[in-house]
Amino acid sequence: MAAGGTHSVLEYRHDRDVQRAHGLPEPVKQAKFRKPDGTNGYRDRYYPQHGGLVIELDGKRFHADEQRGRDQERDNQAAVTGSTLRYGWSDVTRRACETASQEADALRHRGWTGKLKPCSPGCRSEWSARSAW
Repeated sequence: MAAGGTHSVLEYRHDRDVQRAHGLPEPVKQAKFRKPDGTNGYRDRYYPQHGGLVIELDGKRFHADEQRGRDQERDNQAAVTGSTLRYGWSDVTRRACETASQEADALRHRGWTGKLKPCSPGCRSEWSARSAW
């Protein structure tokens, strides 16, 4: 999994429970970019084909409170050409359906024409809510 761009349990759970379970398109994983200081950085999940949308997955182990300033700088730089959605453990494990719905909205706003699919009969994603109407 690490060779394929999955570097944490949080990233694995996002890929499985948010992205694939709900039929979201495949992003570029660990997309390399150049920081303003000339060094390389990596974006957890990146959709160049959908307006440069960036998904950052922040677990406590690698994103302590003191790193917040660096994360903000990276997000602000991404906003120049795209935008960033940032999720933590609860967003991916407890609110996977809602997170998938938000990601789908962001992707649609950037040209994605796919459909969000329910992950289960009790799915709380946008698709399930609309089918109840």
